[in-house]
Amino acid sequence: MNGKDADANYLAIAPRAAERGDDFTQRTRRARVTQREMPRTSVKYDRLLRDLNEERIAALRRISGTLESLIEQLQALRTRIPQLAGG
Repeated sequence: MNGKDADANYLAIAPRAAERGDDFTQRTRRARVTQREMPRTSVKYDRLLRDLNEERIAALRRISGTLESLIEQLQALRTRIPQLAGG
């Protein structure tokens, strides 16, 4: 039985998408991506990229704040060094 026959038989057994399961409306039995799925996949991928970029931005802001705080502490210590060394 070739792939087309297997897909046709599967469709005949469960003719409605609800009976086949939502997954079938997006993929064939052999997990080939259908053209119908491509836009949804693209949208999901774009959303994932946007979420990852937002997380990166938040992480960079935290790192930036930490570095600025450490720089301020070092500058404060720099001004105190001459006082401590000179007595």
